[in-house]
Amino acid sequence: MSIKITQFKAERFKRIECVELEPTEDGLTIIGGKNSQGKTSILSAIAWALGGDKYKPSNPANDEKPPELKIELSNGLIVERKGKNSSLKVTDPLGLTGGQKLLDKFIEKLAIDLPTFIESDDKKKAQAILKIIGVGEELEALDREEKEQVEERTIKGRVKAKAYGHLESLTFHDAVPEELDMKQLMSDAELYQDSLKKRDDKEKQLLENNEEIKEHEDAIATLRREMALTEQMLRDGTSREALASGLKEIREKIEGSQKIASMHAENNEYKKAKGIFNEYEREHEDLTVLIKHTREKRKSLMDNAEMPLADLEIEDGRLIYKGQPWDGMAGSDQLKVATAVVRKLNPDCGFVLLDKLEQMDSETLKEFGEWAASEGLQIIGTRVSTGEECSLIIEEGRNK
Repeated sequence: MSIKITQFKAERFKRIECVELEPTEDGLTIIGGKNSQGKTSILSAIAWALGGDKYKPSNPANDEKPPELKIELSNGLIVERKGKNSSLKVTDPLGLTGGQKLLDKFIEKLAIDLPTFIESDDKKKAQAILKIIGVGEELEALDREEKEQVEERTIKGRVKAKAYGHLESLTFHDAVPEELDMKQLMSDAELYQDSLKKRDDKEKQLLENNEEIKEHEDAIATLRREMALTEQMLRDGTSREALASGLKEIREKIEGSQKIASMHAENNEYKKAKGIFNEYEREHEDLTVLIKHTREKRKSLMDNAEMPLADLEIEDGRLIYKGQPWDGMAGSDQLKVATAVVRKLNPDCGFVLLDKLEQMDSETLKEFGEWAASEGLQIIGTRVSTGEECSLIIEEGRNK
């Protein structure tokens, strides 16, 4: 059974002259009063008495006499601080005495020092919850796995985008003719070229012979016979125009074949780039599936965990309540979340100290008190108020 405060008394401590308090067993005990009347001093006194000298104020006394503190707990322990050095004395129901180690067994430090949790960063808040629900190591492993997968997918995405950019810069030709035999075309071109040269040489020879006829009348007959033979050869051979036309056609085929070869090369490069892009895209999609699977495992883990408070969850290492991160929560929600978390950290500690409950309006305060009572939790808090919601009013360091 969780341990709670049943009686409290303080004298000459900070702003307190003499205050006695009997907190409500479950739910809210509100210490009210105006500013600077000693409300927060009560919480400070409880923290010092139960938490140890770590919580000792720099100047606890408000008189020449040392302060005196006395707290009775539901397990029968009586905790006192009194005397010249305000020494701690813990007495059990059998009259045996103990010290701080005995209290440390069931006193949750954050229960007497809630601002430490409230002011901690998101990571520490999340770690506190993971400690409660007992899935910290498994969740950390899943988060690490997801982080690595996301980083790898990001890299793959960049490479894929680069591959796609290269692919877009290339040209793909549809219905490209089959490549021609360049070797045969070149050979045919050489034959036409050679035939054309021979034809040109014969025509040149005929011209020279005509010139010789004029210069050598005595050799006219011989030359005429040679001319006749040459003319006959030319008549029997392919005409110059046909040779030139054939050579032109071959050259056009060579040029066209070069263009076709270039298109085939471009298509091959495009296909290669397309294959690389498809591979990167497949790897990127595979990683997306892995990340989804990891997130589903993480969600299942968290869904099956018993959280300290309904609508409380952890996302990306941050504490989320009702869809809001810590810095987006209302002050009242922050107090409720902090209280619920601290309560679960040490179930043996059945109380929590809360300062500045004026952050909550009357309706929210009532709901908060009902929730605490349903949890079997004792909350001792302060509020700048003298209204009916207050269990005790402090005025000038005394019970009013």
